[in-house]
Amino acid sequence: MSHRDPYDIAILGGGPGGYVAAIRAARLGLKTALIEKEKIGGTCLHWGCIPTKGLLQNAHVFRHCKESDTFGIRTGEVSFDWDAIMARQRGIIDRLHKGIQFLMKKHKIDVIPGFGKLTSPTTLEVEGSGETQTVEAKNIV
Repeated sequence: MSHRDPYDIAILGGGPGGYVAAIRAARLGLKTALIEKEKIGGTCLHWGCIPTKGLLQNAHVFRHCKESDTFGIRTGEVSFDWDAIMARQRGIIDRLHKGIQFLMKKHKIDVIPGFGKLTSPTTLEVEGSGETQTVEAKNIV
């Protein structure tokens, strides 16, 4: 399968660098494709930075509650609910992921799921969903 008209720009990877570059290109009026093998947002959003910061925030709140006596605040026994913590974290990730997906649609960026590899300076081969497609672009990032 091949896209008929070449893109002005194709971007490999939908992490923070890739999706921001795609939005900028689209805002400049370029016909844009974003190739991502997993989920837009990349490791940072789904497994790294954002989940880690969420867990750190929970840890800070827990510590403040446990040490509240030093502030003259008595809270009683402090405990945590791991399932609730993870549900909150998943909710944050889902909300941010949906926001990025909305921006892709708003800016008319074609998101092509699959693993992309260069086959020439202007051509990518994208393997995904059991098929391979060719994507042509004047510029590739």
